[in-house]
Amino acid sequence: MFVTSQGAPYARFKRALASGCPLVATAAARELPRVRLEDALALVLLYHRAGDRRFERAALRFHARLCAETPAITLAAGAAALQALALLARGDASRATAMLAEILDAHGAHQLVDALNEQAPEARRQPAAQRGR
Repeated sequence: MFVTSQGAPYARFKRALASGCPLVATAAARELPRVRLEDALALVLLYHRAGDRRFERAALRFHARLCAETPAITLAAGAAALQALALLARGDASRATAMLAEILDAHGAHQLVDALNEQAPEARRQPAAQRGR
């Protein structure tokens, strides 16, 4: 793989996320061999903050992947996660991200809690593993 002076594709993606520009972040994500689940969540949150038309489809794809890739997610937790994403779509970001953080933490998806904390500081929650549970 050819690496430019701008760095590896993942580093470019992280910089693109930090820029807050959905167009740049989407382009950088397309350069990745695979978008990790926590990065998909970061894109969902970026699209939401920016009012980007891709938000709803990205939220649905994230939900499908969350249910498929997180073995501890139950039917009830999956439904609650979808409800949290719907709250986000309705503009209740603080409640939605707090609810999502709680669901993710309760089901051992600590890397997703970290991504949520990074992208939505209002939902800041220390993963249970770090709280000593």
